[in-house]
Amino acid sequence: AAARTLARLHGPAKAPGPATLQIRYGRVGRPEQFDEERYSLRVTPVGVSIDAPTSLGVLRALATLEQLATTGKRPRYLPEVDIQDRPRFAWRGLSLDAARHFLPVAVIKRNLDGMAAVKLNVLHWHLTDDQGFRVESKVLPRLHQVGSADGLYYTQAQVREVLAYAAARGIRVVPEFDVPSHTTSWIVAYPRLASSDSVYAPYQLWRTTNVALDPTRETTYSLLDSLFTEMTALFPDPYFHIGGDENDGREWRRSPRIVAYMRAHGMVKADSQTVDKHQLQTYFNRRVLAMMQRLGKTMVGWDEILGPDLPKQAVIQSWRGKKGLNDAARLGHPVLLSSGYYLDLNYPAASHYAADPLPPDTPLTPAEQQLGEGAVDAALGALKREVLFDDVGAECDGDAGHDRAQGMIGQTGDHLKTPGNLCDGREIRFLGRGRISRRAVQDYDLGRTGAVRRFDGLGDLLERRHAGRHQDRLSGPRDVADQSQIDEFR
Repeated sequence: AAARTLARLHGPAKAPGPATLQIRYGRVGRPEQFDEERYSLRVTPVGVSIDAPTSLGVLRALATLEQLATTGKRPRYLPEVDIQDRPRFAWRGLSLDAARHFLPVAVIKRNLDGMAAVKLNVLHWHLTDDQGFRVESKVLPRLHQVGSADGLYYTQAQVREVLAYAAARGIRVVPEFDVPSHTTSWIVAYPRLASSDSVYAPYQLWRTTNVALDPTRETTYSLLDSLFTEMTALFPDPYFHIGGDENDGREWRRSPRIVAYMRAHGMVKADSQTVDKHQLQTYFNRRVLAMMQRLGKTMVGWDEILGPDLPKQAVIQSWRGKKGLNDAARLGHPVLLSSGYYLDLNYPAASHYAADPLPPDTPLTPAEQQLGEGAVDAALGALKREVLFDDVGAECDGDAGHDRAQGMIGQTGDHLKTPGNLCDGREIRFLGRGRISRRAVQDYDLGRTGAVRRFDGLGDLLERRHAGRHQDRLSGPRDVADQSQIDEFR
């Protein structure tokens, strides 16, 4: 890690004498246990010293060190500082959707580099959805062979490669296998999982089909047990995400057999007549939770799985708003927040910065606040393709382009200090794909966030909605790119 940092901090420098980088830590950190990440970083005229209880703290200190380095001046230098730092939240995540649109391993790795640069420590890897089952299964091979409409998936060797790459950067990887809904890819491969007799076909378009696994058949749980036994061995993290979102129960209510099962087991509403799909999904969730516990995993699910009968061991990740987080915490569940952090919805960085899982006016008690584990940025592949996750492009030749871009950042530095400040916007959006020479973290961020703002489906509508504005929020490097003419970058 230190060698990578020093390589990125290359460039001419003048110092009064030899400078040293001294690193001291107590033990090797274990990211899968939310191990200590605090550190102290001191820069003096004679060198840099880093002290941390674990190697994870060293990784976070090195990320800070890169951010301190000046990039727009020659010669380069590090300011004298004395920093004592620790994370506010243990869980600081990024969710990547490789199920709807496949993301190559190189793209995953580049995003892991970006996560490390800004001290994110959990990759939430969305691996299955209607459009694709993206992991090789040796136990149930039709899942990846038939379940992906485009035939793209990760081999188990590639998964281990990503896991090792993430671990070297202090990042844990939590996989998501979404059930019981978002499972067209599963049912195409194994029709016996279906709740109806309909014939399904794989597809790649963004739409919700309301397909759901049949939770009344033991064959469903037998298949899930075989798959989860295999996948929990492949993914060593203690947490395992089972999805649980966007099941409207339509297929269940249309099946006379499933409706009869619900009535026979008392899964009805207060009128004693109307069947209650929430009770059936809770039954399903409890069965899956029992599998996870037997396999030594902590189950994570979206806020739709929440209910008074769900055991408190399940972690609730709320994507629909603060209410889901607050309700889950009041019921005693550990909670995560994704609402307000959806990167694919084209919101300015200020809106993400202002989103706080536990704001000062939170209605939760101090004890309930202790259940707040953190937040997860989400980038859904329904709207974003590979180019929007990874903007490699061509680097500038020489220093001219680099200095021009850095000058732009310097001119807007005061605006960046306070998220939400308004500035004059240009009607011409930044449409080029490229990045400036990576000389420090700022360079990296500008290249990574300056991707083409071109979306499929809903994204195009969002882009048109924002078109014609003469004011825009300047809240981060992405907005610097958005405000720039095409020829300002190569």
